[in-house]
Amino acid sequence: FRGAIRWMPWDVREEIIRLAADFAVLKPRVVHAWQDSGGISAVYAARLTGVPRIIISTRNVRPTHFAWYRPYMRFAYQDIVADSEIVICNNSEAGRSDYAQWLDIPLERFTVVHNGLDLSLIRRSPANAVEERRAQLGIPANAPIVGSIFRFHDEKRPFLWAEVASAVARRRPDIHFVVFGDGPLQRATEALANRLGLGDRFHAPGTIEDPSTGLSVFDIFLLTSQFEGTPNVILEASALGIPVIA
Repeated sequence: FRGAIRWMPWDVREEIIRLAADFAVLKPRVVHAWQDSGGISAVYAARLTGVPRIIISTRNVRPTHFAWYRPYMRFAYQDIVADSEIVICNNSEAGRSDYAQWLDIPLERFTVVHNGLDLSLIRRSPANAVEERRAQLGIPANAPIVGSIFRFHDEKRPFLWAEVASAVARRRPDIHFVVFGDGPLQRATEALANRLGLGDRFHAPGTIEDPSTGLSVFDIFLLTSQFEGTPNVILEASALGIPVIA
């Protein structure tokens, strides 16, 4: 058991063993693993415990583009790809192409399954809820809002978002800017927005439980990510009829 994963980093081995113990007790018929680090660990644990059906979903472009990349991932993926019984998905054509090039494998080894939404659950918030949210943020009732929902991480390019906001603000002094979310770059982004002169027109109130509530406040949705798969938040904004710039 341990011999099959001996080459991996110690913390990855520990995660695989923990997951394998869970699978041995639960005896799942299917394991559907997501993302790179957690997905790889779940796939190895499922193989080691004889799970009949294994699926791994890669959700973006290859992990070398991100801060969490670790070299073992390429070797692990090559091993996973070699097992024809494992289904490998990506949620965009661009993501599939990037992984296939990285691993030097045919495109056909990946199945593209785009993100989907249950449109019956995507509804604009009532006017009184929107007014209440504006009041909480200190935004005048008639002020247009450019907004977004994302994690304050490098790949989302929050500094670029603030720079775009600053350029817009110079032309339209009535517009306010709102980003829901958190992350390690939140404070630095707020400081940059302040240096760029946005002052109390830039709002970063933290995470929001219901994306529809946040989106309903926006007049325009702006996303400056360098890499995305099929972003749910863009699909949700579009479903609500909010113009998207990305």
